Amino acid sequence: MEPLIISLSGEPKSGKTHFALTAPEPIEVFDFDGGVLTLLGKFAGKDIRLYQYIMDVWGKEKVSPMWDGFLGAYKKALAGDAQTIVLDTATQTWEILRLAYFEKESPGDKHFAFEYGKPNSLMRSVISAPRVHGKNLILTHYIREVWSAEGKKTGEIASDGFKHTEGLANLVLGFEAKARKPTGEDTVVTILRSREARELVGETLINPDWSTIVALLEV
Repeated sequence: MEPLIISLSGEPKSGKTHFALTAPEPIEVFDFDGGVLTLLGKFAGKDIRLYQYIMDVWGKEKVSPMWDGFLGAYKKALAGDAQTIVLDTATQTWEILRLAYFEKESPGDKHFAFEYGKPNSLMRSVISAPRVHGKNLILTHYIREVWSAEGKKTGEIASDGFKHTEGLANLVLGFEAKARKPTGEDTVVTILRSREARELVGETLINPDWSTIVALLEV
């Protein structure tokens, strides 16, 4: 099967990262919010390589050196033997890219839409490159409330981060953790968008892993 780009969105601890780590190995994980390390014990024996890029909580350090370090490691991952690359979260990846770019190129508090051309192009390249190199890419996202032009909540939610992600992805999945009796939780996954199999849109899966998704796409 051709390499896949999959976008995952949902609340924290809804199962996104766990799903990502079921993908084909070796897996190169770029952790931007510190949520991956606690899961590695559940995947003992699997070839998972972790790189962490955590922003200074006080905002005192420059972001551009972190972004440059990530780009160097990302290029090595693209050229290496990894089958899957994970950006966890891609929401934070976009935030760091944006901050690093304006830190270098256009310092200041306010930036206009026309200034986002280069950052947008960079993020598109980050997302598209794994497919060119024959690797899967999984992007996890926080979710945000959607507001109307009048400044009112619409009641809808959307992936938070780079707005063009869903257009570049083969598959967009929404994650939700639901309690089940007598104990425990199920991960409920809804297929929100599918480039290869549009008939799957709206289908709901319980506790799926990578092989579950691939089997659906290959039917």
